[in-house]
Amino acid sequence: MAWKPKYTNVPVEDIRATGITFEQLIMRTFDKMAMEICECSKTETWLSVESLIRFLDSIIEAYHDEEYLAKRVKIEKFLEKRNDWSYNNFKALMDWLQLIASKFGQMDILPEQKISFIAGLGPANEHPEFFK
Repeated sequence: MAWKPKYTNVPVEDIRATGITFEQLIMRTFDKMAMEICECSKTETWLSVESLIRFLDSIIEAYHDEEYLAKRVKIEKFLEKRNDWSYNNFKALMDWLQLIASKFGQMDILPEQKISFIAGLGPANEHPEFFK
């Protein structure tokens, strides 16, 4: 009797052949980035994380506005000034990710309006740190 695993690998081509939504593409990239961040934290080489962030930035180009672009320019200038990769570079990349995630309301990935209740925490107005 052959072993039948619970999960089977699906080739990327098959996933694309059946169609992938914009939301799935974004979330799949974030999943990959989470794994990449774990690996990069061991070597402190963040170039692969930066390339994934730049990929995300390019696929959300339709959601760029003047405020987003101004903040992105500041982050990119900071990253360009530094030749050595440090924790400050990592923080700048995470700021860029936060900036990208701020567009999720417009992409129908997260609700665009502010919520009044946070599951497990209570009324949102008691936790202003989540709405900076």
